[in-house]
Amino acid sequence: MNYTMDITMMIPVALLLFLAFLGLINADMITPDSTEVSHVEGSGLTLSCSYSSSNPQS
Repeated sequence: MNYTMDITMMIPVALLLFLAFLGLINADMITPDSTEVSHVEGSGLTLSCSYSSSNPQS
């Protein structure tokens, strides 16, 4: 079996793991105000969310 990984695959995987690790440390949370929206094609759409953090410097 060949388990080698191309560098173009390693970079996104490493970045994803790094960002997930940062999220666990900072305990930031982004929550949508609504989980479902209706939209008419061609009209404007605004999505909103709430942000909270356990990090006092955020």
